[in-house]
Amino acid sequence: MNNRYFKIILIFVTVVLVSGVFVGSVLAQATGGQTPPTERNLGKTIEGKLLGMKTLLGLPATVSEPTDVVYVVVKGLLGIIAIVFFVIILIAGFRWMTSGSNEETISKAKKMIGNATIGLVIIIMAYAITMFVFDVLLN
Repeated sequence: MNNRYFKIILIFVTVVLVSGVFVGSVLAQATGGQTPPTERNLGKTIEGKLLGMKTLLGLPATVSEPTDVVYVVVKGLLGIIAIVFFVIILIAGFRWMTSGSNEETISKAKKMIGNATIGLVIIIMAYAITMFVFDVLLN
């Protein structure tokens, strides 16, 4: 049974990583008929793209201050935990769908969905509070 869940999680992670590769390749495309960068300004272009991605993701441009490091780490950890709870909800839904009208399995799946939903709400609230506190501290 655990092997089945491992396969589901592996497929989910693979889809997320592959979609990230495609998004990265789209963001690397030159837009508006711009000429490709030469070797001389390649470093500036890559640095500008990374800065643009950091701005898009809501991350600070530089991570030199300790508060910036903590901000990035906390934001990343809360995001990963939220993804874990979302995957738990997907697994419980799959368990419910494949229960074959077994009341015990359905009740376990409902309990898993309820607990994961509560966890997800707590993580979202913690994320909102953390971002508010860091917004006040960093500005």
